[in-house]
Amino acid sequence: RTLLNDIVLHDGITAPDVILEHLRIRLIDTLRQNEELMTIKDGIDGIIVKYDPAKNLLSFAGSYNPLVHIHDHRLEKIKTDRIPIGYYENFKKFNLYTIPIVKGDLVYISSDGYIDQFGGIERRKLLFSGYSGQLERIHGMDMEGQKKELREFIENWRGENEQTDDIIIVGLKF
Repeated sequence: RTLLNDIVLHDGITAPDVILEHLRIRLIDTLRQNEELMTIKDGIDGIIVKYDPAKNLLSFAGSYNPLVHIHDHRLEKIKTDRIPIGYYENFKKFNLYTIPIVKGDLVYISSDGYIDQFGGIERRKLLFSGYSGQLERIHGMDMEGQKKELREFIENWRGENEQTDDIIIVGLKF
């Protein structure tokens, strides 16, 4: 079983911020990270979302990666906490964020692989501005069309450059 499955399925924890807290503790234990023997200073980025259809509310907590919410054709980048899931010298709890959701809204969560991809004429990183520009351009398409456009764009952007990181984007249309 995975750490995340244990936390959600076995322990029954469903609050996104609490899931990340438990995941951090278990990851620190699994990697044997502690202040005395600190040999591995590593962690992971991520975001956990939970949707309540009865209240039309989306709750989420995250480590570094933002959540993108498109409502009424307006894109909002919602930053999450700048702390890793893993050992961190300045231990802080993860915050829980909640946004109202209306029919037609879109939410995107992603790894940093898309925005960190090198390409273009100057072989520079795409950055969030390039990513959000693509989301603004394609958000009116059906989800399959968006997937195709995002894939084609990043492949064209990358050109001959090798993919430098994992790329995952999850888009939800309500």
